[in-house]
Amino acid sequence: MDEVVMPQGVVFIPTKHVAFTWPLVSQHVEECLEYFSGEFSSDDIRDMLLVGKMQLFLVWEGHIKGVVITEIIMYPQMQVLRGVLIHGVDMDNWMAAMQAKLIRYQEYMHCHHMETVCRPGLYKKIKHLGWEVKQLLLVHRSYTNG
Repeated sequence: MDEVVMPQGVVFIPTKHVAFTWPLVSQHVEECLEYFSGEFSSDDIRDMLLVGKMQLFLVWEGHIKGVVITEIIMYPQMQVLRGVLIHGVDMDNWMAAMQAKLIRYQEYMHCHHMETVCRPGLYKKIKHLGWEVKQLLLVHRSYTNG
């Protein structure tokens, strides 16, 4: 693969550049999806990014240090920017800058607020940035497929 030239720091990847960027991102997505309950495959995420149903943000420092994938949720009373997938290394060093970028995007898209589902360890890393627990996602596997 040719050398990738990209601005350093937190970068929003426009839909038209997702196909080019995906080979750099796919491993991060796969690693993060191991903690999901099967809601998405890596191909699902890629396909939704390619048609603009999800948005891709990267932390780039000559290589990918972090990946955040969002989607805009339309509730009856408001629209919200939801963090679907958050993955990376050295998050303490870039999460505040990522949040600032996400807030600008949230405002640009006229979203009421941001929300995400995350594991307790990530919550510990971001609660000082103003995140609060409003609900808990509970999973009960009462049906097995195959």
